[in-house]
Amino acid sequence: MNIAVFISGGGTTLNAIAEAIESGRLKSRIVLVITTKEEAGGIGKYVKPRNIPYEVINRKNFASDEEFGQTLVDTCKKYGVDFICLAGFLQRIPTNVTAEFKGRIINSHPGDTKRYGGEGMYGKFVHQAVLAAGEKETMSTIHWVDEIYDSGEVISQIKMPITADIKTAEELAIKLLPIEWENYVATLEKIEKGL
Repeated sequence: MNIAVFISGGGTTLNAIAEAIESGRLKSRIVLVITTKEEAGGIGKYVKPRNIPYEVINRKNFASDEEFGQTLVDTCKKYGVDFICLAGFLQRIPTNVTAEFKGRIINSHPGDTKRYGGEGMYGKFVHQAVLAAGEKETMSTIHWVDEIYDSGEVISQIKMPITADIKTAEELAIKLLPIEWENYVATLEKIEKGL
């Protein structure tokens, strides 16, 4: 598969995918990274050193969702992308993108999408909600992407107990990250083999 990875921040999941490709665990190639901002940490740290092509495409530069989506689709086509990995991409994917790449877009969510998903529920906001609810465990979810936030079919979930030493959303995020990386790579492995 020719993969495009969409990121908005640190790019650690992108790095996990790239390392799995470099080690031979994954057969796919990252042919494009799309980011919302040039200064996203992952660009300088993981994308430029590997010479992966990247494009900065931010919703605020477009008059409509449709225009934004068409630019995403056209850019992906230009690089021969046939599969999209959302890895901490904070902008909603327009319907013309989900239509064009139906069944070929996955996302990582740091919790249960049914209980802690939807608009505004990402990153630290998920972790804060999970802790506030007094949950005994959290999870990494990989799901198919459709036009509604976090509503796509779940592909894989890995649970993690919330131990007594975890007091803040930041601590929870740090503990869950390696599980998220492994879940993402293992899911891509399954998809490569035809699930």
